[in-house]
Amino acid sequence: MRFLAETFSLALAHLGSVDQNCYPHVLVEGTEHSKGPEQVNQTRKHEQGVEAWQQTEIGGELNVTNSLVAVDKGFLVASSSAPPVGTSCGSPTIFGEGTVANTGITQQDLVYDVQVNETLTTSTNTCYKATLVVTPNGSSATIYGPVYMNSTVSILSTFGIDCEFDIGARAPSSPYSFQLTVQ
Repeated sequence: MRFLAETFSLALAHLGSVDQNCYPHVLVEGTEHSKGPEQVNQTRKHEQGVEAWQQTEIGGELNVTNSLVAVDKGFLVASSSAPPVGTSCGSPTIFGEGTVANTGITQQDLVYDVQVNETLTTSTNTCYKATLVVTPNGSSATIYGPVYMNSTVSILSTFGIDCEFDIGARAPSSPYSFQLTVQ
């Protein structure tokens, strides 16, 4: 189910480098503007023997401050349950290799994943929080998180954290938008 993340990575490679901390929405397969009008509603997709309903996304935004960077890894179906990790500045996830900060995750729920990385100008030993807001068509916005992460004493741009947000067993009503804020 990581095909959205792979599609996003390919789209980023074609965009070149982005020298800012607020990334505009990148059109990927399944978004409102990347398909013809007759295909704006839900589409069924077969990939590697897995069936998935792909929702129409009308906008996505990553707001990242404090000399951190983020890469949208997309939505996936949780293969297993996991307790919440990085629940406060008192118990944050520390930037490293393969580290995760997540809300409580239930197996088979949809999970939004974004990777947040330190940069060479990130403040040392500082707590940051990531919050996801999803706004489904015709409904009120729902806030997920926050999850908390802490920079290290010696900053390495290779250190990152996968911030994962369980948004429930069903996809948001289509079309929808989302906003992730890291501050």
